Amino acid sequence: METEITDSAAIITDEPGGVKPRAERAIANRIARRELWLLVAATPLLLFPGPWSWAGLGLILLAWLTRWLATGRLTVRTGLGPPVLLLGLMTVVGFAVAPDRVASQEALWRTVLGLAWFFGLANLNPDATTLRRLGWLWIAAGAGLALLTVVGTDWQNTRLMHLAIYDVIPKFGLYDRLGALGNARGMGMALAIVAPVLLALALMGRGKVQRITALLVALLMVPMLVLTQSVQGALGLAFAVALVLLIWKWWTLLAVIPLAAIAIWAGSRIDWHTLALTSLDIKNAAGIAVVLRLDIWSRALAMIRDMPLTGIGLDSYQIVQTQFYPGYLLGPEFHAHNLFMQTALDMGLVGLLGFLWLLAALAAMVIKALRHHPNPMEKALLAGTAAGIAAMLGSGLIDSFWGFKLSLLFWLVLGTAVLAARAVAQRTETGAAFPFARRWHMLAGVVVLIVVLGVATNPGIWSTNLGLVNAHQALLSARTTGSPDTGRLQGARDRLLAANADIPGNPQIYDELASLDAWLGDEEAALAALRQRLTMEGGDPMARYAPWEPWRRQLLDAETPKAADDLLRIYSQWMVRYPDRAEGYVRVALVWDRLAGNRTQAVAVLHDGLTKGAQPAALLSTALEQLGEKPAP
Repeated sequence: METEITDSAAIITDEPGGVKPRAERAIANRIARRELWLLVAATPLLLFPGPWSWAGLGLILLAWLTRWLATGRLTVRTGLGPPVLLLGLMTVVGFAVAPDRVASQEALWRTVLGLAWFFGLANLNPDATTLRRLGWLWIAAGAGLALLTVVGTDWQNTRLMHLAIYDVIPKFGLYDRLGALGNARGMGMALAIVAPVLLALALMGRGKVQRITALLVALLMVPMLVLTQSVQGALGLAFAVALVLLIWKWWTLLAVIPLAAIAIWAGSRIDWHTLALTSLDIKNAAGIAVVLRLDIWSRALAMIRDMPLTGIGLDSYQIVQTQFYPGYLLGPEFHAHNLFMQTALDMGLVGLLGFLWLLAALAAMVIKALRHHPNPMEKALLAGTAAGIAAMLGSGLIDSFWGFKLSLLFWLVLGTAVLAARAVAQRTETGAAFPFARRWHMLAGVVVLIVVLGVATNPGIWSTNLGLVNAHQALLSARTTGSPDTGRLQGARDRLLAANADIPGNPQIYDELASLDAWLGDEEAALAALRQRLTMEGGDPMARYAPWEPWRRQLLDAETPKAADDLLRIYSQWMVRYPDRAEGYVRVALVWDRLAGNRTQAVAVLHDGLTKGAQPAALLSTALEQLGEKPAP
């Protein structure tokens, strides 16, 4: 008996002689026909996590079980299996190391849901009817996304300018209910991912009605993107449109030549010195965007350097940045504003390698399928999905899509691409869906393994990574509850001491050792660690914490201030931003006392910390005693 699942329906072909399938197989086939409906039902349960999310997971497991019973396999070959499995594994690792697993649950459930949709779409029967219906589903998704953009976006939280039209757009209170789903930047990036799929259907698809409808909806999405003022979305859409045109009619890109000539002419008339100064000036919107991203990226790179194996944890940038890696100007930031950095932060460098492996395998699959003369619908879906991924990567240069609920679109695009490639392979019998031969997957896997072993066998890197992960979990709990878990704190301290013995000279280790010692009640050791950190901050501290400042000073031909002055600027920012942390006052006091030679000011700072109730207070009291002062009663 041969069983095939088509557009989430299972067609049962009985054996000769009319032998009926067993009862459980018949039931499985009935459910398998509605696999995508199971995923539709699971989607809100997992996108908006809560106790009900386990029911969503149950629906996904039911879909997989019935697929196995109906077809005798869990999944068809997708050509992307190894990197997808690696990303799934590193997602679990990222959740395990997260300092606040409750805050990371949403990202975990979102990835589970995305993987379910990817395999659900990839396992559909790749016939013409399924592809045509899938095209209509993408058109409906584009129209729905355009509508959601209008009624569900927080238009009052714009970044560049306030447009009068925002005041007349009906407000239904959806943003308050949808939360981050209605973020204007995220909406812009989502529009940029879906619009090229519709553009490809309009240019290359089959059927006049579907092509015209796709074009109209795509054109409707463009003004929605403009309304979001999403620069990252516009950048991604530019990448995507270029790729669609290249696949459709390569000569259409000849239009780039006059545009390039205009750009060169305009560039020759720009005062680049003034432009550079403007870009690094926080007194204008463009300068703020550039400077804050440089600040965000410098902190992200520091985290990746210290925790390359596991990353910092799923969706944990805001927690780790504000608690342990404060920036010079940064307040709370949700993510790293770069897709590749965010991937490394969420899942470590192994996860980033898995993501790049997945992109390479996808590109190879699409290219080979396009070379085997796909029919119009196959070509449209291949081009559109490839362009959707290009849009995500283009916008990912200056932002990250992973933290948004609509990042589910990545997996939908991926599953559609696999299904279209399978359609080409099945129709032409060329195997065009699987160009990444097993040996190439094995080679990529060996590369990942070598990187992992190379890093993991370095005891300093391993102990630093795990020590900082343990420290973040223990310190976050202590700071938020006020009740330190001495066992966890001591375990993290022991790991960091071992890491410092293997790779000495990392200021971050001393900073977190100081916090661990302070919460363990060893104030003398905590102060010694903070003094040691201060000795490592020599040279140009702005180059480490505010890399744009040395550039701006060079452009202005300004003198470089003393290290003490720069450290006071940096540490004072942290102290003011987080007034409840005793370590911040001690850092500033140490600079005043040891580098600026002003003990009176150092004492005043420590008293200020006690007055404001900074914790642990014993650290401030001990610092005052070391300066020959008594804490106020």
